[in-house]
Formats: sequence, structure tokens, C-alpha cells
Amino acid sequence: MKKNFIKIFKTLVLVVLMFAINISCTKKRTYVEIVNGKLKVYPTELGLYDSIPYDTISKINESEVYGYDTWRLPTTEELSLLKEKGYLSKKEYMTEENKKGMVLLVTDNLYAKALREKEEKLARAKEYDDWINGLYNQEHDFIDLGLSVKWASCNVGANSPEEYGEYLEDVWKEDSLSRHVAWRVPSVDEFNELIDKCKWTWTKLNDVNGYDITGPNGNSIFLPATGYYGYDGEFYVNEACRYLSSTPAYKGYEWCTYYLWADSSEYHTYLINFRWRLQTVRPVLDPENVSEYMRLGTLAALEDDYDKAIGYYSEVIKVNSDFSPAYMRRGTCFFKLGKEEQAVDDFINYLRINDSWTAFDILLEKSDLYFEVVFHKLKDQCDKYPQNSSWPYYVGVVCDRNEQYGLALKYYKRSYEIEPDSILLENIKDVKNNIKKQRS
Repeated sequence: MKKNFIKIFKTLVLVVLMFAINISCTKKRTYVEIVNGKLKVYPTELGLYDSIPYDTISKINESEVYGYDTWRLPTTEELSLLKEKGYLSKKEYMTEENKKGMVLLVTDNLYAKALREKEEKLARAKEYDDWINGLYNQEHDFIDLGLSVKWASCNVGANSPEEYGEYLEDVWKEDSLSRHVAWRVPSVDEFNELIDKCKWTWTKLNDVNGYDITGPNGNSIFLPATGYYGYDGEFYVNEACRYLSSTPAYKGYEWCTYYLWADSSEYHTYLINFRWRLQTVRPVLDPENVSEYMRLGTLAALEDDYDKAIGYYSEVIKVNSDFSPAYMRRGTCFFKLGKEEQAVDDFINYLRINDSWTAFDILLEKSDLYFEVVFHKLKDQCDKYPQNSSWPYYVGVVCDRNEQYGLALKYYKRSYEIEPDSILLENIKDVKNNIKKQRS
């Protein structure tokens, strides 16, 4: 009897020791632990399952247990890491691939609350950025008043001359400059030029008070009486014009600037404007700034308003007659309107400035429809520039494509005489073969 008791006791001790050893090999957790700085481990095992307990995991995530709503099964690699770090017993653990075993959850995401706050912050930032970009990308018609700059026909954020548009802080002008927009906030000198050289008439446009401002050349703009917004609400709305300038009131005091004030009895520039006062902006454009005209031309073309796009591209060419992209884009618009003469002229001007196969490929394709126009206008360039081998070569390629092999041979030979080239010899050989085929 005593021997049996001793035997049973030893067996119990052995079992307890084995259990203790097993427990000591697995880390006990009462809170979420982070492994390798990223992977969070659920404090307790959920138990043994024969299939993935989607409902249980879903309820845990809905309740945001321990502050997370993205608990999931670990991957095989993550299980290996956890085993290496002493988080696992010798049991078989469940993964998405191994759908049986002990369930232990992990996550590598932020706290649910922190994640939501982050997403909300990003959403607000995107909303603000979209709003700002919408203002910067707004299409403005710029009016030439005969002054040093052109003035937009309406305020930033407005769609018509009498609309007030957006009320903006003084710091906004710095943000606009950082985004490299082509138009800008006017300076105090430009406002003073508007005052000194233009005729100002207090009037109404669609029941909105404001000034009709007529420039030396007879063109005009309308400035609505926008007033401004301060801490205590709106002031002088529909009673006075108040517009932001980009000029600091004092050197080193960029936080306060000049502004334009204009009511029914007076109009002049003032200081000081503090940045917490929200005011409207009437943009200006430097006449030699081609990038805004190119942008506006592209926007108009995307809306199929080709006449308007042609107007913008023409402004670019007025400023810089050697700016080749304007010719190609204007030429494309002319083609869209069926004005092939003007279109071909623009593509030839592009080739004159920039010997580019991209432009010539378009012209070559158009020669299928407008062969006579393309041929004669390229031929004129051969006569105008007799020592340039490119023009007769272009004529030869156009004739070759349109099976005018006699003319192609003539102009290929002419190009070769000016500048011998092995490719031209191949072209001449091919054209001669095609002539033989035509005659046979």
C-alpha cells in the first residue's frame, strides 16, 4: 500500500513538473504585447477550433477589444516569429492556410481610434487640398486693360464677375506661390496703377454693388463690393470692395499687408491688413507668363472649346513666337475645327523651330486627308530654305506615303544633293522600284 502511494505521488509530481515546464516555455500575457516593434499579440488564446471562427473574430473587432478592430489570424511567418520569441506552446496553431488548431490573434495596425483619427485627418487634409487645388486650377479669363499686368475677369473661387468668390487669409498667398501657379495675388503698385490709370464708376451688376473699372484701351472689369470677414462676422459686404495685395506693409512684417479699399465715395490702397481678416482676391497675370495661357488652352481644348483654346495659344505665340508647343497645340485645335490651312501652317512652324518627328508624324497622317495642302505648304518651305535638307525630305516622305512616287523621287534626290545620307539612298531605291511596279 505504501509503495503504491509513493508510486502515485511520483507520477503526480512528474505531471506537475511537465506542466510547469510547458507553462514556463510559453509567455504569460495579461495585455497586448508588441513583437519586433510592429506585431501586436492578443493576450489570450481563444481555444481549439476545427474551422476559422469568423463570427468570434468579427465580434472582437466590432467591440474594439484592447483598442484594436483589426485582429486576425497570424501568417505562417508570424507564427514562426512568435514561437521563436516564446509566445507559443507546443500546440498546433491556426492560420488562414491551416484551418485547424489553437486560435491566437494578432494585428499589425494602429489603434482603431488612432486609425480613425488618422483617416479623418487625411480626409480633411484631402478635402482642403482639393478645395485649394480647385481654386488654383480655376479657369480665369484675363482682361488686357492696357496696364502692366492682365486682370482676371472674376475673383478667386467665383464663376462670374459679380460673384464674391472665396474669402482667404493673407497667408494663403504664400501657399499659392509654393504651388507654382501662374497667376498671382496683385501687388500694391499694381492696385495703384489700376487706380491711377483707369476710370472707376460705382454701379451695380445683377443687383451687386461694385466698381466698373475701364482701362486706357477701353476694356473693363467689374470689382464686386465684397467687404471682409473678421472675428465678429462680416463687414461692409455689398458696401465696399476690399481686396488682398501681396505687398508687406513693412519690411520684415509679412504678417500685415496693404489692401485695396473702395466704397461708393473713394478708392485707394490702405495698410494694415492683418492675416486673420478674410478677404477676396482678384488675380493678375504677367503678360509674358506663357505657362498660364498654355494651361488655360489645354483646359479649353479638353472641354472641346477649340476656339477658346486657339485664343490662349495665340497669346503664347504673341509673347514668344518661338515657343513651339503652342504651335502644335493650336494646330491640333485648327484640325479639330476643320481649318486645315491654318493647322498645317502651325505644324510647319513647329517643324521650323523644332525638327521633331512627333510633329511630322501627325502632319504625315493628316496628309492622307489633306495631301494638296500639306504638299504645297511643305514645298513652299523648300523654296524658302533651299539649303535645308529637311524640307525636301519631308516632301518626299509625304509623296511616298501617298503613292506620288515621281514627286517623292524628285524631292528625295534634292534632299540627298544638299546632304548625302545612306537612308535617303534606300528611299530613292525603294521609290524607283515602286515606279517600275506602277508602270508594269
